[in-house]
Amino acid sequence: METSLGSIMEYKAGLKNPWRSDSLETEQNEIGRHIAKVWTDARVKQEKAGAGIFIRRSDGTEEEACMRLENGINSRVAEFLAKQEAIRILEEHGDMHAVIKTDSRATVWQLENDETKIRPVDEVQKVLRERAARGIKTEISWEKRLATTESINVDQLAKAASEKNQTDKNGLGWTSKITARKEKKKWILQKWQRYWDECTNGRNTYKLCKTVGFERLELNRKAVQLITNHGNMEANIKRFRLKITEAVCGCSQDSHHE
Repeated sequence: METSLGSIMEYKAGLKNPWRSDSLETEQNEIGRHIAKVWTDARVKQEKAGAGIFIRRSDGTEEEACMRLENGINSRVAEFLAKQEAIRILEEHGDMHAVIKTDSRATVWQLENDETKIRPVDEVQKVLRERAARGIKTEISWEKRLATTESINVDQLAKAASEKNQTDKNGLGWTSKITARKEKKKWILQKWQRYWDECTNGRNTYKLCKTVGFERLELNRKAVQLITNHGNMEANIKRFRLKITEAVCGCSQDSHHE
């Protein structure tokens, strides 16, 4: 079962959304140019993203791609990366009309929004508009997952891509927010670790906690005093008459740090 998008909105340039055609697959004889059928899919497992592409041209030739994407890319971004890469492959082999099939309804719906602020969606829309301006038709249509041999094949390609260790495509120029946040946290931790390794303060604590991190130790006040050797532990010992002390902190100050 297949659902094709109908023309809904128009762009300022006067072009209707170039990926909406109700009859492109039946126009092959009328167009007189090759029409490629493309299947794309994406898979994200444990933050490892992969994209699969399967292309069948009207002359019977086939091509497939299995791309391991950078860590942190979500499934939505991976879907659009797969479509952009598929179009790039088509462009390398000549201007070719295409029907791109996807099992993601969300992808189809997002492409309908010509006021999107989502960069991956906008980038694919730009490519499709450029093709339309050159008279090249591109149809995006939904196809039920694993409904055909081709969709099964591209699903397996996406799965295999997500299991690869080496990245093939570094986001095609896109850096996801989650990746940017992770890189920032990584940089902060490295900076903190260098300071903690090189500074002269807190060496008693350093003996027990040498690695910095964002996790909390959840220690009570007395445990913190014991680990840091900094606080009124000596004063407590004297008060409870457990030991004769000068009631000073481990830093040689009194319990009030005076």
